[in-house]
Amino acid sequence: MVRIMGKILLAMADIDCLLDENNYNKAYNNISLYRKEKADRLKSFKDRCRCVASGVLLNQVLRDWEKLSETEKPEIVTYDLCQCISEYDSEYDYEIATVSNGKPVFSTHRDIYFNISHAGKYVVCVVADCPVGVDIEGDRPVRENVAKRFFSEKEYGWINECEEDKEGRFFSLWTLKEAYGKLTGEGIALSISKTHFDMGKEAVLVDESGRVKNDVTFFQYRTEDNYFIALAKGRIVG
Repeated sequence: MVRIMGKILLAMADIDCLLDENNYNKAYNNISLYRKEKADRLKSFKDRCRCVASGVLLNQVLRDWEKLSETEKPEIVTYDLCQCISEYDSEYDYEIATVSNGKPVFSTHRDIYFNISHAGKYVVCVVADCPVGVDIEGDRPVRENVAKRFFSEKEYGWINECEEDKEGRFFSLWTLKEAYGKLTGEGIALSISKTHFDMGKEAVLVDESGRVKNDVTFFQYRTEDNYFIALAKGRIVG
């Protein structure tokens, strides 16, 4: 698969420092009104922590992204969330709007693309000069009924070929599908009937007619504590 150079920063942060009420309040007071309103709608404190952490991390990543050079494959950059809170700069709270399919975009910086995901104790954020989607999964059991519902027969067979890493294969596929659905803005439910993945040395996306979709590039990561991350980047699709 041909790799296209691009300016892209993929970041990850542990939200645990926000479980301290003082740190949470500092972060909450810094973030944009858009992010505060999202956090206020959530019932679980840990969900609110993840939402607030997303705003803090995005602010930091936008600053660091400006200094980047183009790269072929982005590596994950790990951030200390408490340090990000102390360095917060409201100048980088770009206004966020949603397009017709519900995907969030920057209203006044339409040449900069971003996407956010969180699971368990982590939040991940990507900023790029092309459309992107990112997903992280982990810290939850695999459900057989979900695999049967959302995966093609071939994908489901690939998961069950390797009993010792069935969970890993499930999350590898799930994050790929979520990342692609977030890239297009369609979500996993709408994109599932149109595409499937051939899982070899690299994940290859195939459309319903059997053609390989070369307008999207995928990257996959697995953390030491067994979280799975997928990143999709490409031209405007859908």
